[in-house]
Amino acid sequence: KMSSDEDVCIEASNEDEQELDDGRVTVMGVRFGGVMRRWVCFLLFAARVTVHFGVGAFVAIVADQERYQEMADDVWGMSSTSVVAKAGLISLEYFGTLIGCLVIPKYTSFTPSSLLRSAPILAALATTTIFANPPLPILYLSRLIIGLASSLLLIYYPQWVETYIPSKVVASMSVLQSSGYLGAVVGYATTAAVFWSYPETVWKTPFYIQVGVLGVVGLAVSLTAGEYYELKAKEES
Repeated sequence: KMSSDEDVCIEASNEDEQELDDGRVTVMGVRFGGVMRRWVCFLLFAARVTVHFGVGAFVAIVADQERYQEMADDVWGMSSTSVVAKAGLISLEYFGTLIGCLVIPKYTSFTPSSLLRSAPILAALATTTIFANPPLPILYLSRLIIGLASSLLLIYYPQWVETYIPSKVVASMSVLQSSGYLGAVVGYATTAAVFWSYPETVWKTPFYIQVGVLGVVGLAVSLTAGEYYELKAKEES
């Protein structure tokens, strides 16, 4: 398969992996242009930032007594004075990430490419349950699923960097480690700004924003050729 565009995957006959003079890298018979590598790296970073947006949003809602009361009125089984409910809404996403990191690499039969590409869509679908005023256990479950979606990015993004950006592993890993925290900060700041600017808005507004951005990121990830997410198989020790 040939193309005049340097940033389009083409069949290569060189070694399995090598850095090219023009900034491209050949991995597993696929030439990966520098522009496309930066684009995919940005998409994966944006996906993780947006997935963690909800953590900051829930922190801001819990801190705003009026908004938290609105949420407690909408969510069946939730008390506005329950410390456990507040802790669960904020912490369950991280617990889901922990479970995903322990279980998914060992037991999943899906390819890393499909898991990476499904993460933002899975998180968006889980977040939409908020709009149906679910009972508290369902809301907890959705937070766990969002954590699982985050774990897909956390597990496979480092291997993607090692595969396609071997010369910038340290810098890329630093960006990865900061993305989750950045997402929480952006979520908190955005939620606080929305509530301050539009006092009459409902507590769910930040999550409409999150789902919209996740949808755009998920669409962009889905439309990017699957070859760009393939990872090298590693031998089991």
